[in-house]
Amino acid sequence: MSAETPPEPNVASADAASGETPATGREDGSRYRRRGGRSTSGGAALVARGEPMVWLTAGSLAICIVMILGLLLLVFLQGVSTFRAVPLVRFELADGTVHLGEVSRSETYELVPSMLDDMPEPIAERARANLPDPEESGEFAKTTPPPVMVERRLVRTGNNDITRKHFDWVDEFAVVDESTPEWAVVLERLEYGRFYGTPVRFESRLVREPSGDEERLVKLLFFFSPANLEGIAEADRAEVDAALDTLRTKLAEVRRKGIETFRSEAGKSSGDPTEVVAEVEGVGDVPFDEYEVE
Repeated sequence: MSAETPPEPNVASADAASGETPATGREDGSRYRRRGGRSTSGGAALVARGEPMVWLTAGSLAICIVMILGLLLLVFLQGVSTFRAVPLVRFELADGTVHLGEVSRSETYELVPSMLDDMPEPIAERARANLPDPEESGEFAKTTPPPVMVERRLVRTGNNDITRKHFDWVDEFAVVDESTPEWAVVLERLEYGRFYGTPVRFESRLVREPSGDEERLVKLLFFFSPANLEGIAEADRAEVDAALDTLRTKLAEVRRKGIETFRSEAGKSSGDPTEVVAEVEGVGDVPFDEYEVE
């Protein structure tokens, strides 16, 4: 009688009968979780769901937004500075040169003796005072003198139609007087850029309207102009010339009365009739004291 091998106990069946989930795992006792038929560990779960790339994309987006906002802020600040009124400064240099304009920026540079050759003598003398004594800093000097740093400012002087340049460098050692004129003005022009200067005088200009009699006399004189008298016979030329002289005399009288009336009315409104400038037809803008009837 042959010996029969006893059957192995069915562990899965026993676990199923007892209601317990069969334990599966590694030899060290760690457990697996099955997903889609593959076993994954706990550390690889974030990579499997793509969370690191989500965070990287979100961080990159945040950085881009911050950079865009910073660029917009920079553009805004630079744009606002364009509309901000800057005081006009007047610089008088040692050689008599005068600069009036806006200070754009300033910088510091090293002053060396070779630069004095290109400077006017009064400015070179002031620059030489900032340099060390050549005898003390010569070949046998014990120590090398430190570099001489001086400051200069870039001034926007404008007036390109006069000076053919828009900016000038102004060294601090060359300035003998610096001020901010009260009446200094800057004008924006369509050509040649900005204009800097101070008003010379203020004028009150009033336009005189010619009277009806004056306009009629002017039209008559224009009608009897030499271009329209080419067909007149020589015998009638003397009579025409006499009539023209009468018209000119009459026009002068009418114009003189009109100017005097206009001057008195303008003087009452302005308070000083001698400062009134009138625009007289055919003459242009002339002061009353200089007007002469031809």
